Amino acid sequence: MSDFEIRVELPDKNHYPSFGRKRGSVFYIEDSSGEEKILVPVAVARSLKKSLDCDEIYPTSRAEFFYQLGEIAQRCATQRLANLLNRRDYSCMEASRKLQEDGYARQTIEELIEHAKKGRALDDQRYAALYIRSKINVGWGPKRIEKELALKGINLNEIEGWPEEFIDLENQTERAYELASTRSLCGKNDFQKLVRFLMSRGFAMSDAIPAVKRVLKEAAEKEQ
Repeated sequence: MSDFEIRVELPDKNHYPSFGRKRGSVFYIEDSSGEEKILVPVAVARSLKKSLDCDEIYPTSRAEFFYQLGEIAQRCATQRLANLLNRRDYSCMEASRKLQEDGYARQTIEELIEHAKKGRALDDQRYAALYIRSKINVGWGPKRIEKELALKGINLNEIEGWPEEFIDLENQTERAYELASTRSLCGKNDFQKLVRFLMSRGFAMSDAIPAVKRVLKEAAEKEQ
């Protein structure tokens, strides 16, 4: 059996990479094949270094070492996801992106996300329902909600009860009117500004235009 050495290097605290997050470096050095460098998440590098320093792992071959490294990465990724979910809920895509940014392997992420979905720690249906209701409460329209959820990997057409259980589609002009009524008028291009504002909040033009006309009409009547 060839002799080998394992060395772990943590990133410089004062160095910030130009792209992505910091990574730890693991060097597998074998007499017969030379040096092999692997970039890993910082948490994995720290955990591996501690395990080696405390003689908690005793790899006797390259295969055994990489198996143990994979086990450490799995534990660190699980803890990372738990920490994220302790702070707030995430969509599956959001959680996956966070782990990708940390540098975890695709297979590790996919297995962890699937396990979290089975245990309902991650649930896109639940996440979407809470997200929709919170955004409706701050005046968002259907189109804005749909766009933002798509960026989080959620297709509204796959959400149970959408839109009937969340939004009264027949009442969107009234909602647009109520939101537009909160805006101050300056007397210059108010129509265009209010329509753009409502559309930026996710209201259809067919709802925004009559709502703005009503607001401007009422404002004009007050001035008379």
